[in-house]
Formats: sequence, structure tokens, C-alpha cells
Amino acid sequence: MEIKIRKYKKEDASEVKVIFAEFVKYHARLDNSFIKIDNHCHKFIEFIESGIQMNANYFAVAQINDKIIGYCFSKIEHKASNLPDTDIWIY
Repeated sequence: MEIKIRKYKKEDASEVKVIFAEFVKYHARLDNSFIKIDNHCHKFIEFIESGIQMNANYFAVAQINDKIIGYCFSKIEHKASNLPDTDIWIY
């Protein structure tokens, strides 16, 4: 069984929505301040895809065979003006 990591494609949205819904359900059980909003899966996909179009984030999916089993999301943000200039930032 080989796990393949690749860039997100629009046709992945339906499978990613299922995984995101599980994420929301899991965290809502652990933390009652975790708020589920209406249509949250669709809004998550809109957020991801708009960020990709603006080159403001990167979204990858993990898959086994043709089934998506997970995802990883990173957001690119510019440093605050009060922080020193550097080539490397680790958060």
C-alpha cells in the first residue's frame, strides 16, 4: 500500500468535503466552543480554492490508489512589518 501526496485538484472537492466534515465532527466532540457553521464543507472548499487562485496557500491531498485519505493545508502570509527581515521563518 503506497500513499501518494499530490496537489489538490478541483475534482477532489467532494472527497475532501467528507474528510473535512469528519474533522469538524471530531473537534466539536472535544471542544464545545468549536462552532459548526451552516454549509461549512462548501465554505472550506471555497476558501481553499480562492487561496490557490491567489497563490496565497498550498493544499495537498494524500491518496491510496484513487481514494483520498487525508489532506494538508498551508497558508502563505506576509510577515508583520515590526518583525526583522530574515530569509527563514519557522512557526
